[in-house]
Parts: sequence; C-alpha cells; structure tokens
Amino acid sequence: MSSETPQIAIYAHLSFDGSSGGIEHFVLSLIRALGELDGPERYTILTSNPTPEALEAVLGPNQEAVIHRDPGVVTATRAGRSIFQRLGGVFKSKDEAPYKGRERRIPPQDQGFLSSLGFDLIHFPYQWIIQSDVPTVYNPHDLQHRHHPEFFSEDELDTREKIHSSACRLARAVVAESSWGKVDLVRQYGMTPDKVHTIFRGSPTESYDAIQEQDLIDAKQQFGLPDSFALYPAQAWPHKNHIRLVEAIKLLEDQHGVVLPVVFTGRPNDYQAEVQKKIDELGLTERVRFLGYVSSTELRALYKLCRFVVFPSLFEGGGFPIVEAFYEGAAVACSAITSLPEYGGDAVCSFDPTSVESIASAMHRVESDEGYRDGLRDRGRERVKQFSWEQTAHAYRGLYRHVLGYPQSEQDRLALANGGRRQAVSQE
Repeated sequence: MSSETPQIAIYAHLSFDGSSGGIEHFVLSLIRALGELDGPERYTILTSNPTPEALEAVLGPNQEAVIHRDPGVVTATRAGRSIFQRLGGVFKSKDEAPYKGRERRIPPQDQGFLSSLGFDLIHFPYQWIIQSDVPTVYNPHDLQHRHHPEFFSEDELDTREKIHSSACRLARAVVAESSWGKVDLVRQYGMTPDKVHTIFRGSPTESYDAIQEQDLIDAKQQFGLPDSFALYPAQAWPHKNHIRLVEAIKLLEDQHGVVLPVVFTGRPNDYQAEVQKKIDELGLTERVRFLGYVSSTELRALYKLCRFVVFPSLFEGGGFPIVEAFYEGAAVACSAITSLPEYGGDAVCSFDPTSVESIASAMHRVESDEGYRDGLRDRGRERVKQFSWEQTAHAYRGLYRHVLGYPQSEQDRLALANGGRRQAVSQE
C-alpha cells in the first residue's frame, strides 16, 4: 500500500434511534473504539442524514461524519480535516440511477463515485453493500433467512439473498461475530475459510455513563417495577421467540406456583401486537409488560435491578445481550442455539428455545435457587473479561491493514488471531 495514512470509510446509514436494534449498538461501539486507538488511520463515517447526536458523541479525533445522501450526495458535517473538504465538500454521483426508488439494483453499482473520493477501504458493517472498485469489508451478521425463511416475505427473502450473496462474493474480507457464524457462512456460500474472520464483541454498555443509586430508584419508579422481575432486552421480532417465553411464564405459574413479572424492552414494531395478544389471552397483562425503547442509563439500571435476564431467541449470529448482562452483573438463562454457547459458556443456564417446558424449567431454577443464581453472576463477571471493545477494535484494525497490505502492529495481529478476545479460547 502506497499511502502512509489509510483512508477508511464506514458506511452508517442508520437513524440511531433504536429502530435497528443491536446493529446500532455494534456500529456505535465500533466507531467509538476505533476512535480511541492511536494510529495513522483516518475514518470517514458515511451517514444518510445530519449527524445524529448518538453518533456525534462517539466520534474520535481521527474520525469525521459526512452526509452521503441519495442520490449520491455527500457533504461534510464537521469542519477541518477530511478528504471531503480537500475535494470541495459536496459531491454528486455521475450515475444517480442506482440510488433511486424501490426499483434500484440490489446491490447498487457505484459507477466510480465512491472510488473517486480517495478511500482505501470501505467497511459495510451491516446487511448492505454498494458495488465499487474500493476494497470492502462486510458484516452479514447472520443468515437467518436461510434457516428460518418462515419469518420473511418472499420479497424480503429475495432481497436478503441478493445482498448477502453479492456482498460475501465481492468483499475482500467477511466478518462473523462467532465461530458458529463463520462455519455457517462458509457452508452456505462456499467461501474459503481464510476469507471469513471471526471477531467477537464487547458489551455496548462499556461506553455508557456510569449509573448511580438514584438512577436505580428513578428507573424503578418510572417503569413501576416490582421488587423482583426478569428482563428480556429484545425487540419483538418473530425469531426472538417472545410468544414461547410468554407461554413459559404461564407454565411457571401453573406447574410451580411461581408468579414472575417479566419486562421486555425495545422499540415497538408490528409483531409486538401478536405478542401482546398472547399476553392478554393468558391473563398475564398485569405481569408481562413492554417498556418500549429505553435510554442507555435506563438499560443499565434494568440489568442491575432484575432478578435475572432471560434470552429465548431462536437464532443469533452474536450475543450482545449476554455480554451486556455479564458486564452489568446479571444472571442469565439463555437459549443453547447457534452462537450463544460461545458467548455464554458455563456462565448461563441453558435451555431449548423450541420447548416451552425447557424455558420454564430454566427460569424456575434461576428464580428459585439463590445460590445457583449467585454462581451464574460470578461466572458471568469472570467470563465477560474475555470480551473487550478495545480488543475488538484492534482486531478490526488488524483486518483493515491485512486487506490493504499495511503493516500490522503486534497487538492488532494477536487480536485478529484471537478473534477479538483477550485470549485465545477454545470453542465450547
């Protein structure tokens, strides 16, 4: 590589209002962590709107957000130091057609626009890519559509398959957030294993403001929380398995006499009505509640206030809520599927998420056995030490440099080799 200052773009066309769930936390945490590393890299964060407050708050001295509007309009939003200023500040694509309307080509063809801006590499950190001559790194996150097509419309299946298959083929490097995810990508799309890199992630709550005792009091009062409750921090998508969890809560009462309040977090969506219908049918309206989208301070408070976290998802590519719960000192009952055993290890009470009886049994054990619950908390606090955003950032920077042929630091090389964990850990 000829440049002494690698110019790296991170594509972040997100609203950062909670509507994209864990993807937003991943993108923000990665940007923040990369911005805290010393090095020659300069990062340009491509956004579709004026810089959201959440994004502005995490930008480091080596980073800048710019607006990359459809159809291909880019303007600098922070003064002083980007290639966008040097090239005039505002750009329009010569070929605007790929950016227009629902009939646009998927994935769209850049026609040389992005490559004209001087980027050495573009990182597409979620399920989208723009074809260009610039080397790319891609995060597919998971291939849920291939495992659970019943959760998607035909149009959604077609779009997801076009994006994932094209992006995995075009990218110089593809990143999975678990060893299970890497194996699945290699198997599903026939990629060579050395093209797919496993990089685990730390807890997004690492960067949240510290909370005080008053924050706990405020959260309990604001949400009307009981003294004891379980927490499920996930939007109500079908694969998150809320309905079986609601049925397990009822079974817990009927078979064990345990009356356990449970709260859900996450921005409301259309499927939430289906879950609420089941809650009402089972007579659980007073005990099972949606709190909606909560702030970072409120989320940390909920982790600390809850009796335990339950995570009955049917499919995951990573394990954000598990690592968050460990970081905040909460006990966890968790699905034993896909990537989750790699994050949870022996620090969770595992269950079969397709079985209401299995979910209820695990919840009963964690709820009723104080010694077991305390042991889960202790093991979780120890296990979370393996996951760090500093190491994750070093692994990603090591991957960027690997793709560009730029010399890696020893810390970057080791972090990438260890998958972003603090140490090499065998797969459980």
